[in-house]
Amino acid sequence: MDRGVIVADTDAVIDLLQAEGAHRTLVKLLSAGRLATTAVTVFEIWRGLSSETARDVARRAFRGVRVYPLSDAAAKRAAEIDQLLGRGSIGERDSLIAGVCLAIQRPLLTANVRHFQRVPGLEVLRAR
Repeated sequence: MDRGVIVADTDAVIDLLQAEGAHRTLVKLLSAGRLATTAVTVFEIWRGLSSETARDVARRAFRGVRVYPLSDAAAKRAAEIDQLLGRGSIGERDSLIAGVCLAIQRPLLTANVRHFQRVPGLEVLRAR
């Protein structure tokens, strides 16, 4: 595991794609090789793209970004989060993102701090 790697959630990646909000922070992390994301975020981003132009922008944005998969350990952590906070409390996809971060022991960069701070043991960094 690389020390100093930060996992960006969907909101933070959207900021990068739209070049606003946390853009400068994300660009610095990306250029330093410290930015990562999850397969769940790739799914959420890709699902929202409606044109080939948008997909090209996303492909360029994800180039060089480590994508952590939803492993068995991460899925189990996500299920524990869902059980602890109440089923659907933060949403299944956000539980999965948090589960990945906990399984790989990396902090999460998000604009939705209040939402993710509810997850015990998850280090949450503010994107905006």
